[in-house]
Amino acid sequence: MAASPKKRQLAALAFAVFLVPLWWVKTLGPPKPTSSASVRVTNVTTVDVQEDYGDVDPTAAPVTPTDSPFARASTPEAPTELPVAYTSGATMGEAPITMAHVSPTNAPIAPTVSVTPKKTALYSFMRGDRSGNVVHDMIFAAAYAFKLRSDGYHYVGACIQYYGNKRLQRKERIHKKLVRTLGLKHVLQFDCPPGYYDTLVNNITTENLDPSLYEYYLEDGNESYAILNENVYREEELLTPEFRQYLISRRRGSYHSGKIAVHIRRGDVSPCSYHVREEVANPCSVDYRYSPNQLYLDILDGVMGSGDGSKVPRYRPEQVMYFSQRKSFENFTEFHKRGYTAKIDGDIGETWVEMANADVFVMSKSSFSFVPAFLNNNTVIYTPFTLLTPVEGFTVVDKDLLEKADNLRDQLCKTCNEVEAYRSKYSCDIQFDATNRTNHLYKRI
Repeated sequence: MAASPKKRQLAALAFAVFLVPLWWVKTLGPPKPTSSASVRVTNVTTVDVQEDYGDVDPTAAPVTPTDSPFARASTPEAPTELPVAYTSGATMGEAPITMAHVSPTNAPIAPTVSVTPKKTALYSFMRGDRSGNVVHDMIFAAAYAFKLRSDGYHYVGACIQYYGNKRLQRKERIHKKLVRTLGLKHVLQFDCPPGYYDTLVNNITTENLDPSLYEYYLEDGNESYAILNENVYREEELLTPEFRQYLISRRRGSYHSGKIAVHIRRGDVSPCSYHVREEVANPCSVDYRYSPNQLYLDILDGVMGSGDGSKVPRYRPEQVMYFSQRKSFENFTEFHKRGYTAKIDGDIGETWVEMANADVFVMSKSSFSFVPAFLNNNTVIYTPFTLLTPVEGFTVVDKDLLEKADNLRDQLCKTCNEVEAYRSKYSCDIQFDATNRTNHLYKRI
């Protein structure tokens, strides 16, 4: 018996209401999330995983959820791992980004921003005397900054202490030319720190000034500027072999001349010159800076000899240049007889270059000699005296030659017309005091 149309309609309705949804659930299951690059998640702030956090150390200790930049997503409704979709091409360092990289327990931390160390530009006051002393003082200041270079210190140059001083400005132009000729204008400059003359003219008190270290101090953001107190950097210990090689390496235009250069200091020194030094504490103090001609001749004999007992000299006479001044207590006849080349009252810059580039440089007792000697990377022969101690690498004149030179100076002193009257006035004994050789002091009776 066929079913009535009404029953067939009820059966179809029951199938649609009950059986079709059941089949749909069992067969297809619940809807799956798409593989889109971004998914909207309830109560979770969207995070862009391609944000650059720099190089992340994969061995670094994991962070806690409260420290993580994604900690704000850890709500009761949030799942264990953040359901953040990722882009397959994104990288974090060298490793591909996966869901594990952004879990609350090992989320990457933004690297700590490194703080740039403060830089301090150091200056010194330009001395008002001769070029040798000026550049020598700048070398000391540069050596002080070199010692502190790891702390951000660097030396700029020398500053004229008094604004508008015409005499010092003229000297500054001369010193600049000499430093430029030496090839050190980029290392030893002539300049003042920012704001120095403003504080000087307007009588402004400098803040944070430690007078035991600085004559002037200015802080400007991450930069500081300071003029050094002279007592801070005038230390022989600062003139290390490391600093000397640094300065030589920064020098431009250096070469090996293949010659011997000799500096014979004259002009302002003489075996008779101690009679004008009445202002010193000991009026019987001779001018120890004077070295007789014979000392230099003896040194040259040792330098030019073969050194191995043969008769073949290491240098020819024409390779020897001696630099001095026309005003001299002793003449240079013996040097001329030997065939040495005279450089009398020559250009100071060219003189320094020849001395600094010589294969052998024989110093005199002066800062004028010390500057090129410090820049000479070959053989430097040093005569001891109080104001300058030898740096490592200098060859010190033999003691026997020094004693011979002292005796010769005594003999030359006796020939001075003014000495007898001077010795009588101050009761000076001309005999040499061997207990104080370096100062060349003469006993008072």
